[in-house]
Amino acid sequence: MSELNKRWSIGAVIIIYLGSLLGCQDTIVSQTLPTKSAPTRQPTPTVSAPPTRTVVPSVAVNFTEIDAGDYFFYPSVLTVTVGTTVRWNHVGSTGHDVNAVDRSWGTTLIPLASYFEYTFTREGIFDYACILHSPGMRGTIIIVPKP
Repeated sequence: MSELNKRWSIGAVIIIYLGSLLGCQDTIVSQTLPTKSAPTRQPTPTVSAPPTRTVVPSVAVNFTEIDAGDYFFYPSVLTVTVGTTVRWNHVGSTGHDVNAVDRSWGTTLIPLASYFEYTFTREGIFDYACILHSPGMRGTIIIVPKP
């Protein structure tokens, strides 16, 4: 890797690190994406009693997505906080998998229009690749502490 590419990569990692913060749970899930259907109209209910005020606690969304297409991951570098669940959506037309380069987590072949989820529970830099297409289909997840 040339010195210019190294500097650019380090700069990109720093920018992404400073601009991203999320968080979630420790599970691996592989499921089929739901199909979209047209919304159905529901009749508007009549309210006979005066509305009451309910306090609902806010919940932080700790989830982010990466698209796995024909020989690419987008985004290929992602920075999130500890506890974030990352979902790789299979949007391509050929078979792909997602595996940590160190083999600490991963999948078998992900079916078309399906996804794979993994929750990152510790800080670090995690390189991953599609084993079938690894020369060009690689990515990095940077896990930072929660603020």
